[in-house]
Amino acid sequence: MDAAEAQKQIQQMVNFILNEAKDKSEEIEAKAMEDFNIEKLKLVQQMKEKVRKEYAQKAKKIETQRAIARSTGINRSRLQKIGERDAML
Repeated sequence: MDAAEAQKQIQQMVNFILNEAKDKSEEIEAKAMEDFNIEKLKLVQQMKEKVRKEYAQKAKKIETQRAIARSTGINRSRLQKIGERDAML
């Protein structure tokens, strides 16, 4: 084997190693991107669920306030009627 053949063989080995490294790098990058997308999706889902819960709590609070206001109005009306009856007697 002369120097040219040896150099050619070394270059082939270097190219093979570089290609393997490039492939491995692409695999790592793809895996990292997949992990990132999975984590991002989890966070988005968690935040959506948090917003839904907050909205449900606010809606329930508003409904409770309306029920209290309605009940207070009815009671006020009843007390007014009772007061008017007592005034007439």
